[in-house]
Formats: sequence, C-alpha cells, structure tokens
Amino acid sequence: MSDFILARVSQTLANEHSLELLVRQLLEMLELVTRMESTYLTRIDLSAQRQLVMYAHNSSEMTIPEGFSVPWNESLCKRAIDDNCLFSNDVASRWRSCIAARELGITTFFSIPVRLTDGSLYGTLCATSRQKQPYNLEGEQVMGLFANLISHYVEKETLVEQLRAANSALEMHSCTDELTGLPNRRALFKHLSTIFPRARANCSAIFC
Repeated sequence: MSDFILARVSQTLANEHSLELLVRQLLEMLELVTRMESTYLTRIDLSAQRQLVMYAHNSSEMTIPEGFSVPWNESLCKRAIDDNCLFSNDVASRWRSCIAARELGITTFFSIPVRLTDGSLYGTLCATSRQKQPYNLEGEQVMGLFANLISHYVEKETLVEQLRAANSALEMHSCTDELTGLPNRRALFKHLSTIFPRARANCSAIFC
C-alpha cells in the first residue's frame, strides 16, 4: 500500500468527525487506487430485504446514484458474497441474471462486505466500471482496510448515540417526581435561568 494512501487515511481519520465525511473521503481515495469509475458504500437491511446506496463517488460517465435501492436477493453484492467472489471483470457473463447490474452497465465489479465486530452484515464497499479492468491486489487490500475502518466508525457512532440516549433518559428520570410524574425541584432549579427572565417580562410571581 502506497505511503500516499496511508498518509491520506491518517489525515482523514484525524480530521473527519462524522461517518458521511469519513466515507466520502475514503471513496475518493478508493477510486484512485482501484481506477474504477464509481465507488460506493451500501447499507443492507436484512429484515426488509433491501440494499441501499448510502454514499457514492462517481468520477466518469458511470453514475451510481445515492439512494438507489434494490431487493437484496436481486443485488449484485449478494451474488458476490454467495459465490465468495470479490472481483469480476465479466459481470454480464458471470451474473447474467442480475438486472440491476445490466441496467447500470456494470462490467467490472469489486466488492467487500462491511461486517461489525459481532459478525453481522452492515453493508458492502464497492467499486464498479463500465470498462473491463484488471484485478488490482492493492485495490483489494485498500478496500479491506477501508471496510474495517467504516465498521469501527459505525460502531463508535452507534455507541455514542446509545450513551446520549441513556444520558437523556437518566436526566429525565432525575428531574421527574416518582409519585406524580411531574417535574421536581431539580428540574425547576435547572431552568431558573430561563424562568426568571420570562417571569420578569410577564410580571409573574414564582413559587418554589
């Protein structure tokens, strides 16, 4: 893996603070390494049996649209996972039954599953081209690295959201009277800074 890519990855990890910004930077780098026309991250909803393109980077005539959704069982990514095939530069012959690939004009396809630490399938990281491109070992290595980075970042964001939700629930509990379910004195004192100015403006009295 080139020092340039490693330096870009380090800089991106240091500067980007959301999943979207991180992924967009990684997709741009992935296009440079794989020399594909489109790179994109998908999200797979197994309960709904749908695959959605979350973020995409398109650098040529081929366009993979963000928000593009297909039934999971009909997707190119599921076929690749089922066949344990990360790369093909003859998609039309290998997966001739895939309507989405035919509609998008995909000839060369590179895909790596994005799995969370519990092994569950989050989505896929993909690179595609209308042209027939040769297999690229560095491309596979970089895709594997990026898939792991995305997985860790997704889990970090999920943990942060869970902590925020737990903190909000704890704060609400501490500010609510257990018997009446109404705001208690703690809640009142917490909002005094806004209550007093409002009371002065309305010429109202405050009873504690």
